[in-house]
Amino acid sequence: ILLSFLTGLVILACSFLRLGFLIDFLSIPVNIGFTSAASLTIASSQVKSLLGLTIPSNKKSSLHLGVLDGWIDIVTHITTCRWQDATLGLVCCIILLGLRSLNSKNWFKPSNKVQTQGCQAFWNKLPPSSLKILSKVVWFIC
Repeated sequence: ILLSFLTGLVILACSFLRLGFLIDFLSIPVNIGFTSAASLTIASSQVKSLLGLTIPSNKKSSLHLGVLDGWIDIVTHITTCRWQDATLGLVCCIILLGLRSLNSKNWFKPSNKVQTQGCQAFWNKLPPSSLKILSKVVWFIC
């Protein structure tokens, strides 16, 4: 917790001192590699909670392999998975991914074309004010 707090303080100090330009001196592959590694580490650490696994502290893997230790624990203790937690977690992931894809569609935007097809044609039958309200509601939810 202390490391996270100190990291936050350093980032806050850098933002106040306007030092964001320093990232331009790092190469793009280094930046992308760091971001990808951070996202994989965070996602891997959440799988245990997503599946509702209970792993006793004395039975955790101690091979010191970083992220792989977590995956070894998941595979060896998969029998302690609580189906209620797993179902809720997977349904929430499906809903979030569905909302993300819904937000990228143009279904709720007014069309300038004379002929529209599919869902956009259905929603464009609404009055413009209703369509605008619906579009804002979908944008807010997504």
